[in-house]
Amino acid sequence: MNYNTEKDYLKTIFLEQKLEVEEETESSIKFKRRSFLVVNFTEENLVSLKKYLENKNEFENLHFETTLISKNYREELIDVINPINSRPVFWRDEEYVFGTKNESELFATIDNCSDNYAWSKLENENFLNYFLERFRMRGDNDFIQLTKRLFTIKIYNSNQSSAVDNLKFTNHIIDSCIFSFSSLKQTTIKVIEFFPKRRRFREQKENVFEIQKSNSFNIPRVKINPHLLKFYQLASSTEFESHKFLSFYHILEYFFLSVSDQNLYQKLSRRINDPKFRTTSKDLDKLIKDMNSHKTENDETEMLKSVLIKYINEDELIEFIKEYETFIGINLYTKKKTVFGTDINGTNLQSGHIFGPISKHIKAVRNALVHSSDRHERNDRFIPYSKTSMDVVKNQIPMLKFIAEKIIISTSE
Repeated sequence: MNYNTEKDYLKTIFLEQKLEVEEETESSIKFKRRSFLVVNFTEENLVSLKKYLENKNEFENLHFETTLISKNYREELIDVINPINSRPVFWRDEEYVFGTKNESELFATIDNCSDNYAWSKLENENFLNYFLERFRMRGDNDFIQLTKRLFTIKIYNSNQSSAVDNLKFTNHIIDSCIFSFSSLKQTTIKVIEFFPKRRRFREQKENVFEIQKSNSFNIPRVKINPHLLKFYQLASSTEFESHKFLSFYHILEYFFLSVSDQNLYQKLSRRINDPKFRTTSKDLDKLIKDMNSHKTENDETEMLKSVLIKYINEDELIEFIKEYETFIGINLYTKKKTVFGTDINGTNLQSGHIFGPISKHIKAVRNALVHSSDRHERNDRFIPYSKTSMDVVKNQIPMLKFIAEKIIISTSE
């Protein structure tokens, strides 16, 4: 059988990635990059690719970059959310079936990704880099065999009029199957929306936080609050961006009441220590008014702002924001933003104009993470494991980490 079309197709992809043809026969082709990366396409691989290319037009690019969908079929990449805390359930060639497998009725499976899935994603740069990295790290270099390490959920025989209709029709089926599996197998899984992006070594070293190169440290001469240390450790070690954010936030929140009360004490002290103060009804009413005003006006955003004012050096925060916005290439704090439905004005990074907008940024994300009210459907609510939601949270974490570290230092004895 002639496989020239299939081999030419592979060449257009892999030669672009700076691989070269190491060996080519009538029924196989092998690519390599220097001595540490070899990708082998056997005759079995080429037969599979030939079938895919014949049916390629059935599939459309919809939904996530990890989605494979036609009007009658859907396949989504899945994985265990926290492998460390879950028993291993995904083994090569193991299959989980929802319903009864047949040629015409609706059913679903969770098992190794299909050949079509692997071929359809080969032109995706993130997928290709992801697998080239794993080819380099592993001994087996058969493309199809290595892609079988991926697990997907598949919906068969959905029989819709278009891929778009099939997407709508199968959304709830995907969700229900994932919940059933997670509950009955006691191993929580999720749909993966995008392939991990390979970071080059140079990029891995770039970080808005400088890592000390020396192994020599100053002997600590301060007493750190042990409770804040626990929150910091949890925030720094968790894989989940939402948990990371909330744990850093807890360090700020820890001082809400103490700073708020101190502000009230200072206000009351100024009145009482005024030589004109007398225990008359008029002066006592002023004290009562101060206390009542403190209770009604001191919402959590103001409490957060008060903590920042007390413990954070404004010039240091301004400098950090300048550096961070340059690092990510986004005017995250210096331009007006809508954060989970809350409109926040940008700061001009001038003294006296920084703590208000930053407090609103932090509080908007915190509220989105904590509250999920069903009073009305909000398109701007936080959705766990949604790329859009997680990116919003992720972008806010470095500044919150900076503030949390400064508070730990400022409150040490």
